Amino acid sequence: MSHGKISMKDIAEELGISINAVSLSLNDRPGVSVETREKVFETALRLGYLQSREKYQILYARNRLGLFVRKKNFQSRFYSRVIYGIEQEATKENFSILTRFLEDRDQWLECLQKNFFRGILVVGNIDESMLEEIASYHIPMVLVDVESYTAEFDTILTQNHAGTYHSVSYLLDNGFQTIGFFGDYSFSHSNKERFWGYLEALADGLGSLEAAIQMSDRCSILEKTNDLIIDRNVAAVEEIIRRHQDRLPQAFQCANDEHAAVFATALKDLGYRIPDDISLIGFDDSDVGTIVLPKLTTLHVKRDRMGREAVSRLITRLRNPDLPAAETALPVDLVIRDSVAKLPEKERA
Repeated sequence: MSHGKISMKDIAEELGISINAVSLSLNDRPGVSVETREKVFETALRLGYLQSREKYQILYARNRLGLFVRKKNFQSRFYSRVIYGIEQEATKENFSILTRFLEDRDQWLECLQKNFFRGILVVGNIDESMLEEIASYHIPMVLVDVESYTAEFDTILTQNHAGTYHSVSYLLDNGFQTIGFFGDYSFSHSNKERFWGYLEALADGLGSLEAAIQMSDRCSILEKTNDLIIDRNVAAVEEIIRRHQDRLPQAFQCANDEHAAVFATALKDLGYRIPDDISLIGFDDSDVGTIVLPKLTTLHVKRDRMGREAVSRLITRLRNPDLPAAETALPVDLVIRDSVAKLPEKERA
């Protein structure tokens, strides 16, 4: 590669293709494959070629959507399926996706300043101040599984509250008298809604919000567990369980399937039987729910559809910029498997 100013020749050498193929790609002309065109633009961006050439920036942004996500969310089972749906729908609509991690502020800020995106998809939790900064560039944007409390955006969510209300009601209807919540409800919008759904189901089942709060205070484990779960730190979760072992309930509604899977492993390592001693319900219906034993009763989230709906909404916004912001919450379904015990009639009394 030559020193100093980057040229088409540098891009061609980097990719092992002809200068003509680079030129055709950058000028959006026929004669190269979609895959080659994408590689050329990505390499041109990485090497700094696009940054000083407004003509190519416009061509680059014409069919480009930005995906803004945290690194850990990008790697998670839940969001990987959401992102898969995003990519599938974007490809169908002839758009490409450029991912920018929220932790790498300089990278996404440069993309915003150079107007590299027709639209933006923000997936998963994000600081409100960061969201406001991204929004200040006035690029059409859709939020996925996260909600702003200070501004109106098109938003694609899951019926988290209704989901845990249904699952906890299922436990109550089947005779469970002590039910806790496992997970850090303050970590994300989804976790908050899932916790409030749990609490409301208890309030309706027990007859008052006061009784529900008392049970939650006694039976729930609400410590900051998210990093422990992502890192599968079973030993740390076991220590948390030991601190609560004198007040463990008959059942837990877990923040998600990953929480339930690690929690189940820790409980079993400490000698508890699932579901005979403690029953568990997850949320998301990720593949981990069918790998863990016993297989996990959970709530099925239409993750692929979340991604597809987000892209569809963003394209609608691009075509109709004056439409009012809209929120869509996709329904969830209770999936009964093996992690909830069938209580004897005498325990249901």
